[in-house]
Amino acid sequence: MRSVLVLTLMLCPILPLRADGVVVIDPVAPGSNADGSTPPAGLWSVDLLIGLPTGVRVQRAIQDDPSWVVEGVVGLEAIFPVFGGGVRRRFTVVTADCEEFLVSPGIDAFLALSPSDDLFGSSAVPLIVADVDLAWRHHFTLGNCGEIGLKVGLGVGFGVIPQVALYGGWRF
Repeated sequence: MRSVLVLTLMLCPILPLRADGVVVIDPVAPGSNADGSTPPAGLWSVDLLIGLPTGVRVQRAIQDDPSWVVEGVVGLEAIFPVFGGGVRRRFTVVTADCEEFLVSPGIDAFLALSPSDDLFGSSAVPLIVADVDLAWRHHFTLGNCGEIGLKVGLGVGFGVIPQVALYGGWRF
């Protein structure tokens, strides 16, 4: 009985109390709205991509329609430094509690820097990529969520280049 009292006293500062002193246990899962629905993700996201391409991607949802995002990427395509940007559309396929599965087709334009015959120079090669992100998202708090996924597609530039990358990131 004494251990129950000690445990209760330890938890009291973190449990919400009503005015009459009754502890309120909220059945809503963390990261859910009061009605149990999944809240919208934040407008910004930062992802680490590992594969083709390898690099960092920053996305910003368009405020009027957050299912559309613009993105910028900097990193490596094989051994060539690349930078570029594009647009992507997010489709939520499955939603359950604080979890979502998304399919996000997109198109990007990159410039890949490749060594040239000149001793001190390099040339930029344009690269157009059409791909799809398959992602699992977990909502932690309102507007904050983690996301991991697989990016698959094809790029055209040096020839046809397959695009396959794993990624993980944070939406805020």
